[in-house]
Parts: sequence; C-alpha cells; structure tokens
Amino acid sequence: MPADRTIVAALAALTLAALPGRSLAAAPVLHLGAGTGACAQPRSPTAVVESPCWLQLALSPAVRLGRLEAGLVYEGRDLLRLLSAGLLRPPSVTLVGGSAGLVFQPGERWRLQAAAEGGWRRYADFAGRGVQRRAGAIDVAWLGGTARAGFGLRPREGRTDRLEVSLSVRRDRGTGHATVDGVPWRAGGWSAVLAFGLISEW
Repeated sequence: MPADRTIVAALAALTLAALPGRSLAAAPVLHLGAGTGACAQPRSPTAVVESPCWLQLALSPAVRLGRLEAGLVYEGRDLLRLLSAGLLRPPSVTLVGGSAGLVFQPGERWRLQAAAEGGWRRYADFAGRGVQRRAGAIDVAWLGGTARAGFGLRPREGRTDRLEVSLSVRRDRGTGHATVDGVPWRAGGWSAVLAFGLISEW
C-alpha cells in the first residue's frame, strides 16, 4: 500500500479505536514547542537553498475525548518575521493542517501520544540574497505523523502543564514548482523536526 494511503488509513483506524463507549467530556489541550530539523531544500538549475528548517516554532491546539485527541497543526517561524516588522525574511517553511491520534498515560507522570497528520506546506523566500531581499513561494500538500512524550505530575483539578518532547516526520505529496524572475524553482520531499516545549491540558 502506498505511504499516503497508509497514513490516511491510520487516521481512520485511530479514530475508530478511540471512540468511547460512554459519554465523556471534551478537554482542551495546547502543545507549544520550538525545535530544529531537516526538510526538503528548494532548488533551481543553478542554486540550492540551505535547509530552511533550522528553527521551527510549533503550535497545536486540540481537543481530547477519552483516548482520542484531534486538533490543528502549525509549524513555522512567522512570529520572528512579525517581530522584525517583515525586515528579516530568510528562507522558511510553514505548514498548517490537522491531526488525530491516541493518548496513552502509563502512569501519573507520563503522557504519550502518537498522531497522524495532514495539511499544506509553504516554502517561501528561497530566491534572492541575504535575509531581506528575497521572494518566492511554493505550496504542496503533505502527510505525516508526530510522536510526543510529556513528563510531569498531573494535579487532580485545574490545568496540567508538562514538559514535552516531540518528533515529527512528514512527506510532501509531490513536488511544487514556481518561477521567480524567470528562474524555475522546485521543492518537495521529506522533513523531520525534533522539538521541545510544553503541553497544557485542562
């Protein structure tokens, strides 16, 4: 079975496996993190951009129902661009999408999760020089998954904050193309990002 179909089937299987047998209250969850990794490098006939995933900020608001957790996925560094008022524009990769996965808690301290994901990824500002005079955008669809491990005590009432480490592996569904100032560019492939942060659960 092709990798794309395998991931889609995993999403459906996770959802069915985690359906509760009785009514459960939905609990909001927020994953925050920062990390580094490697991803596909935009390239033209005469140039190759260095890995634009050297720094990524991750945000994932979700809802947990029993063992099932579903939510949104964001990864990029648009915050740094906003803080610099758009003056700093190094090559970047931004992705958005959705996720569905299962949560396991083998003890009070640990929170483990495996999630399947999918969405859109944008490679941006790959043409040009420096960190200001840059341009270009390529959009591609992607599928992948994330494994998370959270560590911390869970209070009986109120919000729980845990330290969390995550590993995300994703694959673009094809290669995207763009032409900037008459030069053809292409991007697409695999990415892997290791991030550290916090998970808050209510």
